Amino acid sequence: DAIHIEDGVAMVDREKCTGCGLCVAACPGQACFLLDEEFAPGLASVDFPYEYLPMPEEGMIVEARDNEGQKVCDGRVEKVIIRKNAHNTAVVRISVPVEKGRLVRGMRPLGR
Repeated sequence: DAIHIEDGVAMVDREKCTGCGLCVAACPGQACFLLDEEFAPGLASVDFPYEYLPMPEEGMIVEARDNEGQKVCDGRVEKVIIRKNAHNTAVVRISVPVEKGRLVRGMRPLGR
């Protein structure tokens, strides 16, 4: 209900958004992500779709990446969620320094 299409572009109605994250896995273009700038003191969390193998594990340290694939900073995998109703697309939640949260759109395991 919080997402609607406007001129062919998905738009979020922030009044209706509850932060549940269902849109992250369900978005066919994998363009949705979820940012929580109050995840923990000094940390933001970023949830994004992830369809690579091997799947990251909770606690793993990763390279947080921006839209161009450039490293922003190191991050920590906080959670991996696989939603069966979204074609098994995983949603990965990583934590990063709060000042970097708005830049992060994905991750890459260290050493790859």
